[in-house]
Amino acid sequence: MSAQVLISCGHTHTHTNTHTYTHTHSTKKLALNRHIADGHGRVTKKKEVLEVRIERGMDDGRKIIFKEKADEMPGCITGDVILVVAQATHPVFKRQGAHLTMEKEISLRDAVCVMCVCMSVM
Repeated sequence: MSAQVLISCGHTHTHTNTHTYTHTHSTKKLALNRHIADGHGRVTKKKEVLEVRIERGMDDGRKIIFKEKADEMPGCITGDVILVVAQATHPVFKRQGAHLTMEKEISLRDAVCVMCVCMSVM
């Protein structure tokens, strides 16, 4: 005896976080047009908004999974929506794990005499 299980296709969306270098997390909204199946086998279209919380220092390639938020089809198991975080590059700061670093040339005199460096932060 064998059984067949049908799984509806999920969505994969790559989110490039332009606010990767903020001091706290950011919340983004992602609008989806989903197909929703009712108990009578009819499928209707519904707009749904997912709130995505991007934590500071989140790793590049990290997956955020929304269980059973893909399209619904009669007789199928609803798939997941998977968001993949892609870190944006920054012209000044570089990421090293959870830390942000930058390179700036200063003279030996300024380094010894403790100089103040002014810079624009995001």
